[in-house]
Amino acid sequence: MLEFIKKYKVKIIISVIILLVALSVGVYFYIRSERYALNQVPTRDELLKSGKLEEYYNKYLNQALKYGEQGDYQKAIIEYEKLLKINPQSEVGWNNLADIYIKADQYDKAEQAYLGALNLRLEPYIFQKLLELYYSQMKEITKAKIFFEEVYKNNQTYSIALVGANFYREINDFTNAYKYYKIASDMQPNDQNLKETMLWAKKKMEEQKFKIQ
Repeated sequence: MLEFIKKYKVKIIISVIILLVALSVGVYFYIRSERYALNQVPTRDELLKSGKLEEYYNKYLNQALKYGEQGDYQKAIIEYEKLLKINPQSEVGWNNLADIYIKADQYDKAEQAYLGALNLRLEPYIFQKLLELYYSQMKEITKAKIFFEEVYKNNQTYSIALVGANFYREINDFTNAYKYYKIASDMQPNDQNLKETMLWAKKKMEEQKFKIQ
């Protein structure tokens, strides 16, 4: 086997290079054709005039969902981009696009898509998914903390406090988890389950401080 490799080493290298070039060219033309398809999407104004906006929106959404389920993430991304081209105010479009980017390991683009959704409306479950992206996939815990604190400073609501409590719980920061569970519990004093979770976080915080000592 080694003699064969030595004898045909140059030919093997050339064959591999040719194969890689062919694959690269194929990918290039595939992406180019998909981008061309994106450019052929009717404008929002055209669809509004023809009364076909909802029809095209549903078509792109269904196609994107189908490709996503099949694991063809690049095609799913293209369909979501088509959808957002005709309806940039689609929270579903931005959120689903971000989810697909995560599955495709394109975390920076997933971040931008989640921010696109949050720019429309501060939806707690999308906010929580963005924080999870920061600390879980991107390993940027400090960035997640700073971002949460900035958002909470301007949106001191029960839902956002609860997002913060769960976030800090996930990263084992029980001091801040207890802080935000308490804030949320004070806003919803009749929620017994939340009160129990708050007391659990307090216990974990005390245990954590004892270990440090």
